[in-house]
Order: sequence, then structure tokens, then C-alpha cells
Amino acid sequence: MGAKLFVVFNLLFFFIFPVLGAAVEALQTYIVQLHRHEVTAGSEAMFASKLHWHLSFLEKSVPWEREKQPSSRLLYSYHTVFDGFAAQLTGEEAAALLELPGVASVRADRRVELHTTYSYKFLGLNFCPSGAWARSGFGGGTIIGELELVYAADGTREEEYCIKGSLSAAAVAGKMVVCDRGITGRADKGEAVKEAGGAAMILSNSEINQQEDSVDVHVLPATLIGYREAVELKKYISSTQRPVARIVFGGTRIGRARAPAVALFSARGPSMTNPSVLKPDVIAPGVNIIAAWPGSLGPSGLEDDARRSNFTVLSGTSMACPHVSGIAALIKSAHPSWNPAMIRSAIMTTADVTDRQGKPIMDGDGAKADLFAMGAGHVNPARAVDPGLVYDIDPADYVTHLCTLGYTHTQIFKIAHSGVNCSAVLQRNGGFSLNYPSISVAFKKGVTSAALQRTVTNVGTPNSTYTAQVAAPPSVKVRVSPTTLTFSEFGEKKSFRVSVDAATPAARDNAEGYLVWKQSGGQGKRRVRSPIAVTWVVE
Repeated sequence: MGAKLFVVFNLLFFFIFPVLGAAVEALQTYIVQLHRHEVTAGSEAMFASKLHWHLSFLEKSVPWEREKQPSSRLLYSYHTVFDGFAAQLTGEEAAALLELPGVASVRADRRVELHTTYSYKFLGLNFCPSGAWARSGFGGGTIIGELELVYAADGTREEEYCIKGSLSAAAVAGKMVVCDRGITGRADKGEAVKEAGGAAMILSNSEINQQEDSVDVHVLPATLIGYREAVELKKYISSTQRPVARIVFGGTRIGRARAPAVALFSARGPSMTNPSVLKPDVIAPGVNIIAAWPGSLGPSGLEDDARRSNFTVLSGTSMACPHVSGIAALIKSAHPSWNPAMIRSAIMTTADVTDRQGKPIMDGDGAKADLFAMGAGHVNPARAVDPGLVYDIDPADYVTHLCTLGYTHTQIFKIAHSGVNCSAVLQRNGGFSLNYPSISVAFKKGVTSAALQRTVTNVGTPNSTYTAQVAAPPSVKVRVSPTTLTFSEFGEKKSFRVSVDAATPAARDNAEGYLVWKQSGGQGKRRVRSPIAVTWVVE
């Protein structure tokens, strides 16, 4: 009898439970952004803490009969980038919350799949416990912000550049059109071809673009060819009365081209206003990068592009900068006390000067990239989180540096927002040289020697020794004193002197070499590399 009652009870339980569960709406995580300036009664100032302020919104939107303690719904409070919180809510509660004064937005949290499938591998980042990601806590606690720059100008319009309105529909309708690069944007040319009735486009590099390969999101089928191919293509077109072509997608190929390499459009040094600092500092991935894109704009960036996508393909400093920003964030997470100068030093002194084939990094024109094209080299995040030694710079050192460059009192005030007497500063700091990770010397006419001082801080293992290895630039003698640096403690600083003698006339207007502090013994294999650039200034 007891067994039968037990079975009946269980059956009743399983029949009744789904009915009760269906009446309760499932909870979902929502991100709530608050706007403190729109809060009326019950503003943030009326509460003991920001947490209590955030909880007050839940108390107003979550029915008491459903949840005795609305605080149990709160998952996280945000206060760095924006004011707000994450909480578990029903759809009805989220809608009620959105109606409250001071609530800017309520968005359902969603899982975002990884779209960057190769960039992190190319940079040597991996998920192993000893890797840069793990050592830096995967960048936890660090937020990246950026500020991108836009410049636009009009130019003359010619038919060969496929300017809007210049193409004859009778000539291009239904055909594949060859457009020379220049004057207007690459995507604009495709739009001009499409508006004229063209079926596809071939963008041909000019001589100045050489073999540069830039990927764009076009509004019609299109491809880009290098300058050599463009010359051959135009020969073919002029050699026949009925030239034909087709575009065939050959698939994605990884690892065949030599990489990294300096893009032809990349900015070059030396700095004309400050040749005592080598520029650029480093290079980073910045060509044909899959990048986030606003959903309010078509992926080509053209006003009439009605397509919508969360991603597009972009190139330039705007793409290299996020990579370096991410690496800086990893270093900052691994070493929270480091200042920007130490982070920059770690990135520069651990950069690669060879490509993935172990050969020198190449420039866009096919020649070996020099220091004025790649700076210290290509970023290597796996090594940057553990540089061994760093070149630190105090903010006051930058002011002294501006004085050595001849900046006036007014100019420095605009930068530092404080009054500076350069005469007194230079008198106290005779022979001052900025403690930069790279070494750059600019000789004026009649000057053949220079001496610079550098100071390194041990951020590696205690009781470590580093030995100097110098590859002097051609026609230049470089001496380092002392040649050995021994550290007994973490955070210990050691100074050394670099003497540069260029008494022998140079065959060119610049020359390059490097200084490496190599950790010796069984303490590790750290190599702290500084490029040496020597420039002869023509006055």
C-alpha cells in the first residue's frame, strides 16, 4: 500500500511541476547603463555608496512578492568606463527598469564568438600556463582606450582613376573595369564603376604603390593587383581588340608570404623636429585586419552602401594601435605598478628584427627594412611581459628634454602646464640625454662624437648579470662602459655610458647598429635590445 502511494505522489509531482515552472519567466543577464545627470529624486548623492545607488533601481523594478531580496539579482557594479550594473532579470523587469529616470539603456547580455582567428597566433600568444596571456591574467583589470584622426581632401577627376560621373555607361556597362589607384578612395572607385553599370573592378597599383596588397570591402566584385601585374595587364589590354578577364577566389592561404613586413604606406623616420629620439618606436600588425565596425554604416564606409555588418577589413595605424594597446594592457596587468615608460621599454627592447622565416624584416619595396621603417622591430608580446631590464623615464625628464631641444618657456608651458626655467634646468642637468630604450645620435656639421647615459632597472630575477654586445653602425665606433651590469636585487638600477665616434666620413646620411644586454650564466636567456641610429644632419 505504501509503495502505491509513493508512485502516485511522484506522478502528481512530475505532472504539477512543469505547470508551475511555466508560469515563472526565466531570468537572463542584462547590462544596465545609468545616466546620473538624468536622475531626479533619489540621486546617487542620497545613498551611502554606489552599490546602494545601484540596488535602488532593482528595488523599484523587481516585484517584492517575487523576490524578497532584489540584491540577490545584482551580479556586478560598473564605475570605471560608465555607471551601471549587471543583474539577472526577467524581460518584464528589464522593461520596467528601462522606464526609470536615470536609466540610459538596458541590454541583454549575449555571448560573442571570437572572430580574430589568426592575429593572436601570429603574435605568439597562446593559452599555455606560462604564456603571456596567463601571466598577465588575460588582461584582467585593464581597459584599452583609443583616440583613431581623419583627413579628407578633394582632387582633380580623371577617367582613368574611376572618379564618380567620369565613366561612360556605354563603355563600361556589364564589363570588368580597370581603375588606377589614386585621388579617390579604393571603395569609391568601385562605387563609381557600379553606378556606371560595370560588373566588376580591378584596382591597379601605381608605381608608388608597388606590390602593396590592401584588402577592401567593395560594393561589387573586385580585386587588387600589384604594379608589375598592372603593367602586364595594360599591355594585354592594348594588344587585343577583345580583352577578357575573370576573378577567381583562390581561398585563404597562411604562412606562404614572408611576414611580418613593413607596409609601403607605413610612416618613416627620422623625426625632423627631434632626431635625438628614433621614430618609429616599433611596428605591429596593421594590414588587412578584420576590425569591429559600426552597425549604422555599410562595411565599405560608403554612404550609399546599404549592407550592414559588425566587422570589416581595415589597414593602417588605426589597426596597429589596437594590437599595441592590447599588448600594453597585458603588460600592465602582469605588472600593475609599471608606468607607461616602462611598458614602452618592455615592448621595444623585446621586439623581433627577423620575420617568421628567420630572415631580416623586409620593407614594402622589397629591400631590407631599416630602423627608420621599423624602429626597434616587430612587437613580441610573449617576450614583452618578461623583459628583464627596462628603461624608466620620470615625467620631469621630458621637460628637461624639451629644454635641450630649444623649446621656449611658453611652448613648454602649453605642454606641461607649469612654468619652467630652462636655463636653470640645463645648468643642473648638463649633458642630459633622455633615458629612451633606443639610441639615436644626430651629428651636425663639424661634430663627430657624442656621449649618452642610460639607466636600466632590473625587473627580472635578482642576482643577475648582463653583458653588453655591440654591433656598431658602419663608419662609427661605439663604446659601452661598463660592459657588464650585475644586479643583486629586484628593482635595482644601474647606469652605463654609450660613446659614439663618427670621425670617419660616412658613405651615406645615416647608419644603424644595435646594443644588446644579454643575460649571462644559467639565470635566463633574456636579451634587452636597443637599436642605434646615427644621422648626419645637412644644414
